[in-house]
Amino acid sequence: MVPTSPLLLPDPPPANERGEVVRAAGHGRAPGVAADFVLVLAIDLGRILLVRNARRQVLELPGGWVDPGETPRQAAARELLEETGHVAGSMEILGWLQLGSPGTVDPLTGLVFGAQRLRRRRPHAQDEEIESLHWARLAALPPALSGIDAWLVVQFAGGWKGKGTP
Repeated sequence: MVPTSPLLLPDPPPANERGEVVRAAGHGRAPGVAADFVLVLAIDLGRILLVRNARRQVLELPGGWVDPGETPRQAAARELLEETGHVAGSMEILGWLQLGSPGTVDPLTGLVFGAQRLRRRRPHAQDEEIESLHWARLAALPPALSGIDAWLVVQFAGGWKGKGTP
């Protein structure tokens, strides 16, 4: 894991369709802060694995909440399997972010994991949360990718070499 180093946020900071805004972000793990949620960057051969959110009709990184009693790494592995049907041979923390949400005071903290050596364990079954899977080229991220997730891909994918199999 890379020692924590902050990222310079653009002005205005990255935001998404829910009105969430990145307040802070960095490489490595935010010291002394528990993770509320996780996101997974699964990259293979210049492509990234994305999921289409069925409710909001946007593309997103696989991810979700860290359940009570679960480590962030366990949550990342669980979310990757639940949302995509894939398992990773290894996962590493790439970075962190803090999000401000409309109507909240305290930011939510997330960890971004890189997933390598992906194997498809089961086919994706469309459900009320995830409509479909998409492999997108890193060189041409789709416009339907959520704003914060697009920014995270640009920040973290460049220096990380994922080796998986779609």
